[in-house]
Amino acid sequence: EIVTIIGGGAFCDCTGLTNITIPDSVTSIGNYAFNGCVSLTSLKIPSSLTSVSQYAFANCTGLTSIEFPETLTTIYSYAFNNCTSLVSLKMPDSVTSIGAGAFNNCTNLSKVELSPNWKYVLDYKYNTNNDWGNYTTSPFSGCSSLTSIDLPEGMTTLARYAFHGMTMLNKVVIPNSLTTIDNCAFSGCTGLTGIEIPDSVTSMGNYAF
Repeated sequence: EIVTIIGGGAFCDCTGLTNITIPDSVTSIGNYAFNGCVSLTSLKIPSSLTSVSQYAFANCTGLTSIEFPETLTTIYSYAFNNCTSLVSLKMPDSVTSIGAGAFNNCTNLSKVELSPNWKYVLDYKYNTNNDWGNYTTSPFSGCSSLTSIDLPEGMTTLARYAFHGMTMLNKVVIPNSLTTIDNCAFSGCTGLTGIEIPDSVTSMGNYAF
């Protein structure tokens, strides 16, 4: 039979798994599907997928490279949490939404090529005092090696909470195409000492800096 769905936790904590080929027939990968596959070193997301689920590849600490398809639009919260061996990322232009903490604690990640169409950070639901609420943080929280970001030419809107709380960030290059810096995009970035905002920017959200 043709595999179309990989269920939640399907390969969770398969610590000896070093390689996997996900067929193009797969249209859905569940939460935590490959969480804790610490020996997995590379990953190619098939073109049949438009999203990566929460915690799908979290704690894959040996993962050094990810190839994203041009069909991908959404990376959900904490999808690649604690993938500490990742050094660089290239987002396809199709990506519009990246979840809160999607690459949280990827401590060796030093280079990110962002999609110019990235406009949204997805809220992550959490439980506090038995009440459900919304918590939004940067997709790159805890990425201590990510000290500078060049926003891509063609980007018009910088997502809300894009780099919120990234205290290690000290340099940001903003393209002339950018018109909107959304709410809290750089709030809490205590390491930023200067930033040049081009004339193209006409709208700046609440608590942008």
